[in-house]
Amino acid sequence: MPEVFKESLSLINIPLTVALGVMALYWFSVIIGAIDIDALDVDFDGDIDVDGGVDMDVDADVGSGSFLKGILQFFNVGEIPIMAVFSIFILSLWAIAINLNHFLNPESYLLPAMGLLIPNILISSIITKVCNYPLRKLFNALNRQDSLDQSSIIGETCIVTTSEVNTTSGQAEIRRDGGPPIVINARTECENPILQEGDPAVVLEELKNNTYIIY
Repeated sequence: MPEVFKESLSLINIPLTVALGVMALYWFSVIIGAIDIDALDVDFDGDIDVDGGVDMDVDADVGSGSFLKGILQFFNVGEIPIMAVFSIFILSLWAIAINLNHFLNPESYLLPAMGLLIPNILISSIITKVCNYPLRKLFNALNRQDSLDQSSIIGETCIVTTSEVNTTSGQAEIRRDGGPPIVINARTECENPILQEGDPAVVLEELKNNTYIIY
């Protein structure tokens, strides 16, 4: 453990350690309901038609846009939240970098570390792709279930499950007989009243990204 800590804070590994820390902070924020898991998701708004034209919502080079879209589709972004994919990639990149630099670059020289980064990226990409297979099935199943369960939750009673629900963060749970509870990202319309953990509320309106106004 001390060796891992030492390697993770070395000059050549600390950028990936910081990135891993950011990922950990992101998932902590998701768990406490401060942000949504799909808040940074990417929607593929461009479609290739029969004439070979590409409709895109941003002014960008078609070649580079198609290349980026191809990379995201390769990693199943859209079916899997982009931050889940990125987290797996960063974790793999960090773990492999620490081991490669420990055994092959013990003096922590910058140029060898940069050279080792190239195979690391390739290996981490493969690991991420492999890990995406079960995640893809999981999120597809969850999305199908959500589309069925959440189609009629407006007007239902929910219970606040986070410490509070305000205008920017919070989660609530809808409990139904004969099925698992539905967890939603909840918001209030105004600062007062702030709903506390355990408070009952009514689902008033759907916003986006599985987020609802409750009162």
